Amino acid sequence: KMMSQEEYVTRLRELNDDIAHAWLNNERVSALRLAVKVRLSAQDAEVWSFSRIIIVKHIHRIIN
Repeated sequence: KMMSQEEYVTRLRELNDDIAHAWLNNERVSALRLAVKVRLSAQDAEVWSFSRIIIVKHIHRIIN
């Protein structure tokens, strides 16, 4: 089932929060696994082109 843009953004925000929480708790492996989940959820080319820049910026902001 394809997610709507709203559902997808909501899911990305949840994963973003989870990544930030894991990173701040020095759970680097968990943070990396969640980042991979984000990428896997974006396998659809249409979704990936819509979100790849946003995803990279968020992950970069969290780990820096």
